[in-house]
Amino acid sequence: MTNHEQEKQKLKEENTETCRHIAEKLQQYVDRELRVCPECGQTFVYDDNADQLVTLCPLCHAEIDVEDLETPSLHSYFSDHLGETFRINGNRDYESVRVMITCGGPNIYVDTESKCVQLYWGGDEAHYSLSNKVVAEINEIFEEIWNNH
Repeated sequence: MTNHEQEKQKLKEENTETCRHIAEKLQQYVDRELRVCPECGQTFVYDDNADQLVTLCPLCHAEIDVEDLETPSLHSYFSDHLGETFRINGNRDYESVRVMITCGGPNIYVDTESKCVQLYWGGDEAHYSLSNKVVAEINEIFEEIWNNH
């Protein structure tokens, strides 16, 4: 394998890893595994099966009373998305959505029709599948937006 082919392969793996990371984060939202640190505002995975009264934020290392932790909704993940393309049927009923979550290098979309995270950067692309549960929740969020527009 030439150096150019090795670099292309490495980039493809990195792009797929980026898509996988986003798909897993969306799954964590749906599975309600995330909490918001009241100190730094960042989300982190929290094991609520642990019998503890206080935890440390893994990001800012603040000591937090477990009762002060909020569980973010998937809706909050999409609150600052960059745009969406609705797919509707002939009756103007919602069918699916393609949501842009980053652009400019790379462009990344969450697409409920293809049920995957899609990454495009120049001539390169990568995809990673979403669970049916994640797709259903995303569709629920954006169908409500479509119906209230």
